[in-house]
Amino acid sequence: MLGRRTAIILAGASAVAWNAGFLDELSRWDAVALAVEEPGAQFSALLRDHPDSFVPIWTPPAREASAIAELASVATANGLTVRGVVSLREDWVRWAALAADFFGLPSIGLRAAQVCRDKLLQRLYLARWSPRYQVIMPGSHDAPPAISLPAVLKPTCRSGSSGVRLIKDEVALRAQLAQYQPDEVALLEESVTGPEYSVETLVQDGQQIFESITAKRTNEAGSQYFVELAHTVPATSLTDADRHTLIAANHDILQALDVRDGITHAEYRLTNGRPTLMEINARPPGDGIITLYRLATGSHLEEALVQIALGEPASYPQPRRYARQVYLDHPCGILKDVHVDDTLGVEPVWLGDAVVRPEPLGAARTSEHACLRLVTVIKRRGDLLTPLRDGRDRAATFVIDAASEAELDDFELVARDGITIEVSPA
Repeated sequence: MLGRRTAIILAGASAVAWNAGFLDELSRWDAVALAVEEPGAQFSALLRDHPDSFVPIWTPPAREASAIAELASVATANGLTVRGVVSLREDWVRWAALAADFFGLPSIGLRAAQVCRDKLLQRLYLARWSPRYQVIMPGSHDAPPAISLPAVLKPTCRSGSSGVRLIKDEVALRAQLAQYQPDEVALLEESVTGPEYSVETLVQDGQQIFESITAKRTNEAGSQYFVELAHTVPATSLTDADRHTLIAANHDILQALDVRDGITHAEYRLTNGRPTLMEINARPPGDGIITLYRLATGSHLEEALVQIALGEPASYPQPRRYARQVYLDHPCGILKDVHVDDTLGVEPVWLGDAVVRPEPLGAARTSEHACLRLVTVIKRRGDLLTPLRDGRDRAATFVIDAASEAELDDFELVARDGITIEVSPA
């Protein structure tokens, strides 16, 4: 390790387990990762299996100054030159921007990082694209709602749909606020209807070098929750006018935040041709969206992210195929097993048994027929499966790709029929 002079800071480094392309990039640049993570994060197996790739730094995201001081000390002691900073998770975005600023490296920008980490700041800075909202401060939970119900209640600094609820009456509002932490700030927002999309954007030197729209499906139609159940790359069933409208709004928002270098993941509702910003994050997209872009374009998004972080010229191709991730519905009970029909040609991968989520099966050609690429079980055998209230309740997911929208839709039904989640009574 002492002979490897280049270091890349990976903030929230345990996410490498879901995005193995970062391991390839460390090797390609002959770099070591200064792997910054919270104490107790599930990261020890990855460190054990790749001892020459990571130098761990254990610290909470809020401990900014001491963590940067420790990073500088560790880099000096190991003869490393810090050349790039990448934030892999939402709670590290602000910290990563400050670390990049300290080391004089490319970053998303301090304004963008600060605003993207706080949903209330997003409403304040980006009011033009935001829904009507009411701020509910700690200690004011008894205030009457100023937004017509039903409305959406959300904490301002969480992620993964945690704590986000559709509120139908004041009784439900008080009950949900009682579940939040005493110091949490919440937003009560008008309920915006219409399909949901995200726009993934790569920015370098303040210029957008890649942008693409991802379609989403959630469980909101039959519940009070907003758990993401499917992602499609590129988004299907969009008119050219709607596509242009989303991209134009996203461009203006990134300009307003002065985004400099990095990636943004912005989520929108589209209602009668009008986009409404749900939230924007300055980190790679979650779930398996990076994998979907790998299948749709044939290139690793992680490569472009590291190039941007290092200040190297970066580019990324547009999708040439369609790819979709689907989270399966599951019965409630104790998880016993997940079965995949032999005709689909894929064995399920249990993340509890794997250190790094594997790459999708095969490398698709543009005209290749629809294929099941990956089945991943998130929960462990013996875990209790409950109704879907946030992303942590999801149990299993699969990834498919196809040459056309119609073929992708048809094959999703085939894959669903061929995968069974077996449970026993709780």
